[in-house]
Amino acid sequence: MGGVEDAKISNDDMTVEVEQLSPTARLFHTSRLNCCVIATLGFNTAINVEAFKSGLENTLAKHPRFSSLQVGDDNRRMRWIPTRLNIDNHVFNPEMDPNMASSDQFLEDYLSNLTKTTLDLAKPLWEFHILNIKTSDANGVAILKVHHSVFDRLANL
Repeated sequence: MGGVEDAKISNDDMTVEVEQLSPTARLFHTSRLNCCVIATLGFNTAINVEAFKSGLENTLAKHPRFSSLQVGDDNRRMRWIPTRLNIDNHVFNPEMDPNMASSDQFLEDYLSNLTKTTLDLAKPLWEFHILNIKTSDANGVAILKVHHSVFDRLANL
C-alpha cells in the first residue's frame, strides 16, 4: 500500500513496516458489519491435525495478513501490526461423536453457528476448524473462517 500514513516500528526483536488499513478494510470493522469468509474443504481421508498445522505454519501463516493484528491508534486509524503467531490459537479440533445421527446435519449446524460468532481481535483474524467426521462428501472437513479485511489487499496483488 505505501504512503505517508505507513510507518516502521522497531523494538529489540525486530523492525517491521506498519501498514494502515484501507478504507474497505476499515468498513469491514464497523460494529454493524462483521464480514467473514467461510470456506469448507472436504478431504478423502481423516485429517492429521498436527500435519495440517505444520503445513499452515510453512505456508499461510507466513503471509503478512495472516500474521498481523489490526490495531487502532489514538487518531482512530487502524493499522496492520505484525505479531508472533501461535498456530494453536487458530486451529480448532473439537471432539466428535462417531455415532452422531447425521454428520451432514452436524456440519450444516456447525457452519451456521460459525456465522454467528465474531473473530477475536486480539489475534490475527482467521481460524481453521478441523472436523474429522464422515459426511456424504468427505471423510474429514476443514473449515476456514477469515475476516474479509484480510483479503482486502490480497485481491490487489
